[in-house]
Amino acid sequence: MGVLSFSEPVDSRLRRICFALHGDHADNRSLAEWPHFARGCTRTLERLFRKETGLTFSQWRRQWRIHDSIVRFHCGQPVTSVASDARYENASSFIEMFRCVTGRIPGQFLDS
Repeated sequence: MGVLSFSEPVDSRLRRICFALHGDHADNRSLAEWPHFARGCTRTLERLFRKETGLTFSQWRRQWRIHDSIVRFHCGQPVTSVASDARYENASSFIEMFRCVTGRIPGQFLDS
């Protein structure tokens, strides 16, 4: 799955988790911390994430964060704002994560 490929799960339990994450970019809870909120057990949630998205939960969350960042950059939001919302210590740390995942820094990604 490429950097721009991104799929939202359809299962209602997974949708609850995704909706909460969309509201808090910096939520770092592991999937094991979501079962009560999502009304499902960890193993079922793990299986569903893999089945519906082709990714583990942590891979999906990272992909979503990258996708969300790209959308926000295209809307003109500065890297410092996006990094701050994701609770990165500084923009440099965020840029390094972005580069590791996409192979480019945000400015290079938007220029192509």
